Amino acid sequence: GLGLFRLNVRRSQFVFSALLISLLSLFAPTSLAYIKNGFADVDAALKPYTRTRFWLYATDRQDAIRTAEINKSIIESLPDITAYVPENECIYAIQTPFVMLYTQRISLPYPSSTYRNNEFDTRTRSCRYFLAMPMGSRGLDLFPPYFPLQIVVNKPGYRILPFYSKSLSGTNVVFFLIERLDT
Repeated sequence: GLGLFRLNVRRSQFVFSALLISLLSLFAPTSLAYIKNGFADVDAALKPYTRTRFWLYATDRQDAIRTAEINKSIIESLPDITAYVPENECIYAIQTPFVMLYTQRISLPYPSSTYRNNEFDTRTRSCRYFLAMPMGSRGLDLFPPYFPLQIVVNKPGYRILPFYSKSLSGTNVVFFLIERLDT
């Protein structure tokens, strides 16, 4: 009786150890990249813009620096949209807390990414404004970068306003503010 118990405990320990090693091998590369990016030496002007998940997801140093530059440009440019979005209006966006913080406007998440393009107008009636940003989303609702620009770019009834970076090199469009003209 007691020998069988010891055998089962050893077998359980072995299974647990094998499971733990398997899990560590799956998450170690991601964790190492997070740690590497989290402690990377960055120019002081970009340091405040490295505390985002996008910075941690960067694949190499060049991508990480570019991500910080984009974050800086977005944060510097978001307050500019308040001239176009009245205080009592809301904005659909992928990064709602980010948008609310820097625009001082209510921001709602897009209802879903699973509907068809022809359903977009009926599913997004709560807000007249949309923010198409260079980041996408992960998780259950996968939105491509600059969503919903892909849907509204050729539709009548929308005005698309590009916002340009004052500091970003290369492409200067940071994001697009989209306004639904029919209310």
